[in-house]
Amino acid sequence: MTEECIGVDVSKRWIDVHHPQTGPARLATEPKVLRSFARMARREGRLVVFEASGGVDAPLRAALEGAGASFARVNPARARDFARASGRLAKTDRVDAAMLAQMGDALRLQPDAPASPARRALQELMARRRQLVEMRKQERTRLTQVGPGELHRWIRRHVTMLGAQIALVEKRLAQAA
Repeated sequence: MTEECIGVDVSKRWIDVHHPQTGPARLATEPKVLRSFARMARREGRLVVFEASGGVDAPLRAALEGAGASFARVNPARARDFARASGRLAKTDRVDAAMLAQMGDALRLQPDAPASPARRALQELMARRRQLVEMRKQERTRLTQVGPGELHRWIRRHVTMLGAQIALVEKRLAQAA
């Protein structure tokens, strides 16, 4: 089987890349570096395979979309299942990148369709709503842990402010629907 895919393990500060011809590399997640990587992938016509990683993969995805490069963003559970099925028990960033390249080749993964700007904005709004709801939940828990006084008032105000921001995000979501 000819290796065509580039596997990428994504983290906040760097990406570990497994290129079928040049092997492993670690690149900074700086926009300029990611854009250069994306242009190389497009130029070579290779599919870039990486795990959906709770938003940490967003800069890579944006660079790939901006360059017009093909990519497949895979479910992490599916990637783990593939790794187990192929006998890869070690878990390092370099090994994960190689496994993702192998997964793309073996399963002949198809490229994801680029998200429209409207869909991307909707996804960002939904993610922000989840974050705000979680923060409000944490603050409500803190309210039960402090006695009356200034600290209680500060937390209560923060809960109110978070509620107002949640309402604003929900209004924007309703307008987008």
